[in-house]
Amino acid sequence: KEARTYAVPTPSRSSIETPYIALSELHLDHTNPRLGAKAGTPQSELDLLNAIVEVFGVDDVLSSLAVNGYFEAEPMVGVKLPADRGYRIAEGNRRLAACLILVGDERARHHQKRTVEYQALQRKHGNAPITRVPVRVLDDDRSLLSYLGVRHIAASQPWDSYAKAAWVSKVLDSSNLTLTDVTEMIGDQHKTVARALEGYHFVNQLISAAQFNPADSYRPGRGSNP
Repeated sequence: KEARTYAVPTPSRSSIETPYIALSELHLDHTNPRLGAKAGTPQSELDLLNAIVEVFGVDDVLSSLAVNGYFEAEPMVGVKLPADRGYRIAEGNRRLAACLILVGDERARHHQKRTVEYQALQRKHGNAPITRVPVRVLDDDRSLLSYLGVRHIAASQPWDSYAKAAWVSKVLDSSNLTLTDVTEMIGDQHKTVARALEGYHFVNQLISAAQFNPADSYRPGRGSNP
């Protein structure tokens, strides 16, 4: 049989504003609200990737990447890290985890079985290895907060209530925005955010006071909510 040659696809003109960045420069975000109670806890990227696979699953993304390649119209969203340490991916951590598994990155070394399986599927469909992906790099935290607020709090890809409240808590702690600013930014007219934030702080206070262990719940929460 004639040997196939796999070439890295050339980014289209639309990628001029959304550059393709090497996977080696992209880092998973330990502050991602969708990690639920684990969000904000310093972890290695290996542990973060394992948590993403365990909590959210990546096989559907892996299959899509292997068969179709990376969908250019869905860039990841990142924030540049200081001292040229790469980019923290604020939006697209599940896609990044899948890409790292597919390419056999060291951070995905616990998932070699998936790497072998989906690389074979990738070769079967004649697709090039994915080593660079489109990343929309935001210049400032306010732009990032606005983007995530519209996309996940008020729009078509909502987070569960725990993740929403964790996000709002992070915004209030790390910026000069007020709760009123946040509610106006995401169009919350029913004080849903304020109620969710009260519940979030109440649960975390109970955990801190050793009055509640999420693992003892009779019914587990949905999504990131333990």
